[in-house]
This record gives sequence, C-alpha cells and structure tokens, in this order.
Amino acid sequence: MKALRDIVVIVAFFAPAFMGTTPLAAQQLYPGDVTNNGVVDKIDVLYWSYVRGLSGPPRDIQSGDWAPIPLSDDELWGQTFPGTDIDYAYADCNGDGVINDADLAVVNLNYWLSHGEVVADQFGASDINNAQILDLQAVDPETSEGQEEIMTLGYGLFPDNIPSLHGMAFTLLYNGGIIAEDASDPNQSAIYFNYTSEGAWFAGSDGSQAEVFIYSNDELGIADVVLYQAVAGNGPTDFGMVGEFNIIMEEVIFGLEQQEDILIVEPQTLDNNFLTTGPVQGDGTTFFIMKSAITSLSDLLLGEEDLNVYPNPSTGGWITIELTTADAKTIKTVEVMDLSGKTIRSFQSDDKQAHINLEGLPLSAYLLRIKTDAGSCVQRIIKGTK
Repeated sequence: MKALRDIVVIVAFFAPAFMGTTPLAAQQLYPGDVTNNGVVDKIDVLYWSYVRGLSGPPRDIQSGDWAPIPLSDDELWGQTFPGTDIDYAYADCNGDGVINDADLAVVNLNYWLSHGEVVADQFGASDINNAQILDLQAVDPETSEGQEEIMTLGYGLFPDNIPSLHGMAFTLLYNGGIIAEDASDPNQSAIYFNYTSEGAWFAGSDGSQAEVFIYSNDELGIADVVLYQAVAGNGPTDFGMVGEFNIIMEEVIFGLEQQEDILIVEPQTLDNNFLTTGPVQGDGTTFFIMKSAITSLSDLLLGEEDLNVYPNPSTGGWITIELTTADAKTIKTVEVMDLSGKTIRSFQSDDKQAHINLEGLPLSAYLLRIKTDAGSCVQRIIKGTK
C-alpha cells in the first residue's frame, strides 16, 4: 500500500513567449526527440505514429541512447512531416531504417529528457477551425476505497462536422495518492484505457484500428496519453465516445470523505494529413471517495490558473514563481526535483512570490513542487541554453 502523497499538478510548460521560434538546427538527432524541439514527450509519440511502418536509409550510428547523433545528408529520408521541416529520419529513433515499435520503446526510454533550447512543436494548420472538446466523465460520481473508478472519454466538434481524425494527445492530472499500485507490477500505473464498443467509430468494431500510449507517474499524479490510428490515413470522420479510463483506488485513503478531480490539459488533435484541427478544450471530471477514517485531509489541488512560473524554459539561473489568486496567499516551500521525483534543492518562502536558483544544474527538464497555504502543485520546467 502506498503512503499518502501530496496532490500534485503538472501544467503546460510551453510558454507563449517562445511560440513560433526557430526549431533546433537539423543534422543532429537525439533519439526519441522526433519533433526535434528539445524535449521528449507525448507529441513525439503523435509524430511517430503518423509514419509508423515506413522505411528509409539507416544511420551509421544505430543507437537509442540519449546523446547527440550527427545526421548526414545521405541519412536523411528526404520526406518531411506535413506542414513542418522535420525529416522522417527523426522518427527512426534507433536508426535501423524502419519506423516501428522499437522506436516507440526509445521514446518511452528517453521520455521527458531534454537538450539545449526547448522550442514549440511544429504543426501545419488545416482549414478546420471549429471548437473541439475532449470530455471526461465519471460513470459513477461516488466510489469507495479499493474500488475501480471508470471514466468515459468523449470527443466532439462544434458544429457537428469533423475532419478525418488521425490521433489525439493530452495529459491527465490527478491525485497520485488515491491510485493503487498494480499488484502484478508495482512499477506499473493502475490507470488504464480501453477502447469500447461506443468508440468503434475511432478504433473499429474490434478495437484494432487504433492504439494507445500512456506514460504515467502516479507519485506525481500525471499521465501523458496518446490515442492514434494503427495505420496512418485510416482515421474516421465522426465523433462521439472514444473509450474508458479505469483507475483502481487505494485500499486505505486517510482523510475525510473528499472530492477528487481528474483534469485534461494540453490537448492536441491531428487529422489524417497531419494538420491541427483547430482549438481543443479539455474537460475533466469529479467524483467523491466515500470513506469513514477521520484523520487528516490531503492538500487541496492548485490549478494552472493559480500561479505563473517564468521564464520557462529558463536560459539563466533564476526562475520566479508568482501566485495569482487570492486563495493562494503565500508560498511556503519550493522543491526542485528530477524527473524521477528525487528532491535536488529546496527553498523556503513566506510571500506571494519566490525566486529560485538553478545555477549548477545540468540542462534538462525538472519538476517544481510548490506548497502554499492554500494547496500544492508540481510544475514541469526546462533549463535550456541561451
């Protein structure tokens, strides 16, 4: 049984300040960074899924280890992702000349690692600009300790016309302290996704036309999710229920009966031409855990609207954390953690604003655990180059 953990939130780390900046120089590849934007994340999976099954020139250096690998002109494939200047060779993560599940394994191995300056992902824009929504709903708004909570995921477009949909990527934020360990594998998250018969429009009647990728850290309460077509170009032209998330509650959760939120943030959808399909809104869901133990309550959940963290990415040593809502009165502590959750540095504060120093830390992605007198959150940050 896991001990009670702080409720944490990971919020989007791509600040508008660097939108539209020039991507990293070509001719150098970090295995797993398919988008060549400086960090490995769910968008790399979305890119990879679009060219899965294709083949091209193998690299002289065939490795998935996290290190810069030079790319000669002869090693480039001569094809780029639509609407971008990124060569397909970047999706061949292990360099064997075939884009397949072995390359997805490299993405998974190097997930959240970063290098140099992190810039915004490249996407071409389709002529569809209607509002979209990814909607998460709890099947039963009340659950008990040790029980399974089921949440349906729906996709809609307004008005009701939709481009051919290749895939979607988003992040789930939740209280990791309520999630049970997988009994068969303690390192495996107890949060799952299954395509259902209601989602046949996206995954086919037998669920074989679409696949799912989840990278989760229950300690921190985050799960990156990518749902994509098994064969690029076969996407549906419909909308509705996609499938179900299942989570298993911890058997003993200390505290009073409490409300739990699971949020969707950073949603992105792509059509069959690998073009963005317009603005996407992610809605979460709420359910109540029914329990009788009267001890102490977990920290409240702070949303991304409650604070600003800047500059992010940081090209210098200092980062500022600023509370923006009246409910979050003062910052108490800030911990700098690596991506495994290990605390590297800790800072004390008693103000609405805190300044932390990253001098001496390697260029990489980090997590800030921020505790205030109104709750806690964790934000992902990047330390890059000037």
